[in-house]
Amino acid sequence: MHHGGLGYIDNGRLYLPEDLLKPLSITHDSLLFGLYYPPPADADSYSHVRLKHDFMLTAVPYRLWPKVGRLVMRLKHAPHMTHSISEFIANKNVSLLLTESSRSGHRYDTWNLTLAFDYLQAEALHFDAARSVYIETFQELYKLRDAILQNCKEALFFDFADFYMREPVMAYPDTTLIN
Repeated sequence: MHHGGLGYIDNGRLYLPEDLLKPLSITHDSLLFGLYYPPPADADSYSHVRLKHDFMLTAVPYRLWPKVGRLVMRLKHAPHMTHSISEFIANKNVSLLLTESSRSGHRYDTWNLTLAFDYLQAEALHFDAARSVYIETFQELYKLRDAILQNCKEALFFDFADFYMREPVMAYPDTTLIN
């Protein structure tokens, strides 16, 4: 989905047009991080790609990328649901980097959390190139998901009659092209 024009890099400077920044709520006070992938030296193997350069823009600092994952939860639409899960996560030595929440009518809230496992040492992690993930981060993300499922059931929304609502907590490890 395109919200606006394309940015470009010229002489090491990144230019992003206003019609791209506004819909993303990026202002002059925003702190963003990014990684630029130029096309490979063998340009023929890259000829099928329409845009010859790839740039990833994120609010997550680059140094944390190896130990970051995402959880998407469906919560009961009732008071204190996010609070109970926040308290549980606070005792796990995990930092919440970004969160967003939305409400689906009267049935449930969806809470999207981008988190960093503070106790992991980025330089000691092992990269799995086949899955494009850091193994230890992947394992810790799924351990946290399982712990939330086990200990926070009262806050989670699921509906076994609806195929898409059977799993209240989904884990999404951040994948990366770097190791």
